[in-house]
Amino acid sequence: MKKVLSLMAVAITSVTMMFANVEINLRVFGDFPTFKGSEKFLTTTYDTKTSFVDIGLELETNFWIIHPWLLDIGVNTALDFGGGVYQSKIADVTNTEGQATIGFSIAPAVQINFAEHHSAFFAPGFRFPASVTKIGGYGEESENTKFITYPEFTLDFGYKLWAGNHFGFNIGYELGLPLGFKVNNSEYKWDSMYSNKIYLGFCTNIGKRYTGTEFDE
Repeated sequence: MKKVLSLMAVAITSVTMMFANVEINLRVFGDFPTFKGSEKFLTTTYDTKTSFVDIGLELETNFWIIHPWLLDIGVNTALDFGGGVYQSKIADVTNTEGQATIGFSIAPAVQINFAEHHSAFFAPGFRFPASVTKIGGYGEESENTKFITYPEFTLDFGYKLWAGNHFGFNIGYELGLPLGFKVNNSEYKWDSMYSNKIYLGFCTNIGKRYTGTEFDE
């Protein structure tokens, strides 16, 4: 873990020296993926629903490469850790279990800066989450664990209020459209899949932050 953190620090420092503008955001989030479908048993078809309630922390980094007029354009990456409840429902039978999730995101990003204290953020990209859910019951330990993956196409919209050049607050919403759903490598099909994510946090800027006022000078 220490080696990974050291490599991340070196990478961020190197990119900062290259591009002179890197933002690091620490966010608290609530994530709510939902999967709806139907399943047939003998001659009867039942409505099914699988849903998550994830609460966690996300470390997001924006590498701003070019700065035309009021814009920052670059690359967004994020690593998130969460936990909460996994719930599956078939007809009137509901099963609820605890679960933990880790995810990695990468996306092109655009930020519009309004004067010195306001920024609007937009990033369409991909997130690769994986959840581990513990199922109660009998048998071997491996038989009581579900490993769930559901890669997503995401649309992240955010707002940042800057208190100065290096510190601010951010709030936003991310829509996720899952591209698939696997449980222990078995793929499932659903009629609809989507995810809603709400976040709130702090943002820091390393290097020179472009505010758009440079063009007024």
